[in-house]
Amino acid sequence: MIRLTCREVIARLADYVDAALDMLTHARVAVHLVVCAECRAYLATYERTRALVGQTGRVEMPGDARHRVARELVERLRRGG
Repeated sequence: MIRLTCREVIARLADYVDAALDMLTHARVAVHLVVCAECRAYLATYERTRALVGQTGRVEMPGDARHRVARELVERLRRGG
């Protein structure tokens, strides 16, 4: 089995955590994580960040700001970008 580099593992971490990798790539990432303390630390930080973001509540944009943004978007679409 060809081993992945740290850069390759980090690029695939989101898909690894979401179980969105094919079986071979998932196994390659898992093997790398077993032998690489730095990537395990990166994964732990990534997972903590996702958990914290998931705990935050949704913040509503004030109505007047929402209308200004909508008007601006419509105007930009009319101008072609």
